[in-house]
Amino acid sequence: MQMTISELQNLLDRINSDLANNGYSKMGPKHIFGYVYSQLLLYAKDNNLEHFDLKKAKQFLLDRFGINSSQPNSSRTNYRNQQVRAIKLIFDYQKHGRIRSRMTDNYTDSCKTTQENKAFRPFFSDYQKYLSSLDLAKNSIYLHLIVANKLLLGLQIKDPEELRSLSEKDIDSFLTKCHFKKANSASTNVYSIRHFIRFLYLHKYIPNDFSELIFAKRGLQGHELPIIWSDIEITKLLKACDRTNSTGKRDYAIILLALRTGLRAIDIVNLKLANLDWKNSKISLIQEKTKEPLEIPLTRDVGWAIIDYLRSGRPKTDNPHVFLRHHPPFERMRGSTSLHGVMKKRIFEAHLRFDSPHAMHSLRHTFATRLMNNATPIPIICSLLGHTNIKSTENYLRVDINNLRLCCLKLGEYYHE
Repeated sequence: MQMTISELQNLLDRINSDLANNGYSKMGPKHIFGYVYSQLLLYAKDNNLEHFDLKKAKQFLLDRFGINSSQPNSSRTNYRNQQVRAIKLIFDYQKHGRIRSRMTDNYTDSCKTTQENKAFRPFFSDYQKYLSSLDLAKNSIYLHLIVANKLLLGLQIKDPEELRSLSEKDIDSFLTKCHFKKANSASTNVYSIRHFIRFLYLHKYIPNDFSELIFAKRGLQGHELPIIWSDIEITKLLKACDRTNSTGKRDYAIILLALRTGLRAIDIVNLKLANLDWKNSKISLIQEKTKEPLEIPLTRDVGWAIIDYLRSGRPKTDNPHVFLRHHPPFERMRGSTSLHGVMKKRIFEAHLRFDSPHAMHSLRHTFATRLMNNATPIPIICSLLGHTNIKSTENYLRVDINNLRLCCLKLGEYYHE
C-alpha cells in the first residue's frame, strides 16, 4: 500500500474529482475530506516525506489532529470519524479505483480472532475460499464465518494446531452454553458448525468428520411460527411512508413490492431496471440465495409505485439498480440489512410494535400466508416464492388455522367428563 508523494497527489486529485461527481455536499464530507487532504500534503512537505503508507497515515492523524486511529469510533466525535474516514478512503481508492460507501472487503477484516491472533488469518482466508467454492450466498458465507469465529472464541482455541483435539463433546458443550433465545438460532448455529467441521476434516485439521453427529439440544429443535401482518397493520405501515418526499416513495415501493411478490430482501436490493419487463408485466431475476431463475407477476399497484419512484424520487444516476441510497455515493442499498432498517423506521412511524430484527422477511411470510388462505395450491406458492424444495413452503401450513381445524379428530367414545 506504499506510494510516492507524487502518486499520493494524483490519487487525491482523483478522489476530490469523484467526490464532486458523486454528489457529495460541499459543506459535508467533501469539505472535511478536502481539508484533511490539504493538511496531509502540507504535513508531507513539512516532514520531507518521500513515501506514504498506513503507518505514516496513522502518525499524521495523531500529529495533526490528535486522533488515535486504533481506538473505536464510539470514542470520537462524528467530525473526527470523518477525518479518519478520509484517510481510509485513500487506501481503499488506491485498491478499488472508486469511492465505495462501505470500505471493508470481507468478514476477516473485522474478525476478532484474526485481529487478536495472526495465526488465524490464513486459516479464515482458506475457510472463506472453501465456503465460496460451495456457491453460497454472500450473507450465508458471512454467517458461517461469524459462527466459526464465535466457536473458536467460546472454546478458547488460540492456534489452528489446537483444533486436532476438537471433538463432538466440545461442540455439544459450546452449544449448551450458548443459551439460544430462539429455536431458529440454535438450528442456524448447528447448520454453520456442521459446515465448519466438514472444512476442518477436508483440510486435515481434524482426523474425523463428525459433522453429522451434531444436533440442536432437545427443546430447541422446533421453529417459531412465521410472523404475519394483518390488513390493518399493513395499511398503517404503507401510510407511514410519506410519498411527498423521495425516501418515502422509495420505501413505499419497496414494502409494497415485498408484500405483493414475496421477494427476499436481498433480491429487492439487487433488483435492476433490466429485471422489470413492463410490456409483459413481470419481473425476471436470478435469486441471490438459490442462484435459480425466478419469474413473477408485476402487479399494477407495484408497477405504479415503482414508476412514481423512478420519475420523482430516484437520484439521477446511471446506476442499474432500481432502489438506491439517497446519500452520495448514489449506489444500491447496502444488502438486506438496509431494508430491515427501512422496515424498522416505518414500523416506528406507524406506531406498531414489532420486535423481530428480520422485519422485512415477515412481509414474505405475509405474502405466502395470504396465498395459503386463498386456497392456492402449495406447488404454485412454492414457485412464486422461488423455493427449490417444497418442504420449505410447507412451513406455512402451520399458520393455515382454518384448514388445520378440518384435520382435528373427534374425541370419540372414550372421552368422559
